[in-house]
Amino acid sequence: MTDFKIVQHLTPDLFKECPVWSEYYDYEELEELSSWGVKKRHIDKLLKIAKKDAAHPYYPINNMLSLPDRMRIFIHVVFKTPSGRSLEGVICNPNPFVIGIFVNEVIELFNPNLPEFWEKAESNLRKVFNIENEAVFPLAYETEYEDSNGTKIQGVYEFGNGA
Repeated sequence: MTDFKIVQHLTPDLFKECPVWSEYYDYEELEELSSWGVKKRHIDKLLKIAKKDAAHPYYPINNMLSLPDRMRIFIHVVFKTPSGRSLEGVICNPNPFVIGIFVNEVIELFNPNLPEFWEKAESNLRKVFNIENEAVFPLAYETEYEDSNGTKIQGVYEFGNGA
């Protein structure tokens, strides 16, 4: 595998290179990466970053429609607002509790457990996309991917307004 890349922060541009990224969490992932043909030098780099400051680096999940089970996997989606507006972003895991929406060069994260960050992210989203008077949530999404059980990854993110 020649296009394996390890990064410490996800950006919208990375999802143009690869639509699915995993956050490294579990030592068992290393054996699976090796079975995919990831070279030892990449695995060593992943471990080096992970050991430094207990970081969780990210790596691409290439050429798979059935995604592996991971602690955190970020999947590129196009969300649809109730009015039909399209917003690019990511879901964190096949049944997301947290999502991110691409706003300029940033991924604005929406986590119902962090209402103060949610409000700031939603305010920025509304300002940048000029959607002050539209409902943003719930957001519908679908992907071409399946989870590790073979279920198509699609749904509606309903945690709107930090609820």
